[in-house]
Amino acid sequence: VDGAASDASLNVIGTTVGAPVLTVTAATGQTGNLQEWKNSGGTVLSSVSSTGTINLKAGADAANGAPLKFTSGTNLTTPEDGAVEYDGTDFFVTNNTARYTLAKTLTGTGTLDFPSTSAQNSSDLTISVTGAAVGDVVALGIPNASTNNHSTFTAWVSAADNVTVRFNNYSAAAIDPASDTFRVSVIKY
Repeated sequence: VDGAASDASLNVIGTTVGAPVLTVTAATGQTGNLQEWKNSGGTVLSSVSSTGTINLKAGADAANGAPLKFTSGTNLTTPEDGAVEYDGTDFFVTNNTARYTLAKTLTGTGTLDFPSTSAQNSSDLTISVTGAAVGDVVALGIPNASTNNHSTFTAWVSAADNVTVRFNNYSAAAIDPASDTFRVSVIKY
């Protein structure tokens, strides 16, 4: 608002190094938003409420449609409580002074029809999970109808993009688990 040439409709330039460039002060008893960003039709896209809550627009399924987008950068030298960071590969969140890596979860489902498996043996089937890599952590969702006494299911990433689900029969007789939909979740760090 200093009259300097700018491509913007409103240009605010700070003049005091130690002071905020822009301050919005609520009226006593303020209930309306402190700030609103609207489109040309008057629809509020994002706002800051009278209590300081930031409300972001809904996302869209096109480029630049994310309501919040991080630019990759270098993590803080000293973790700060409450910080969220992105280094171009991973997201991190800090609780007190501990920085944690947020896991990425991939998921896939498959209708698995294990064969009748003889006593003390196992049978393997696979589910495709794009992005899964050997050594990733796998969690397995087992449908109740497929469970049997004296048996278990285990799962692991056996090859890129493939999770093997193994039915283990520990009983003294053959078991034929019911065909059903299994879910695998692959956790990447």
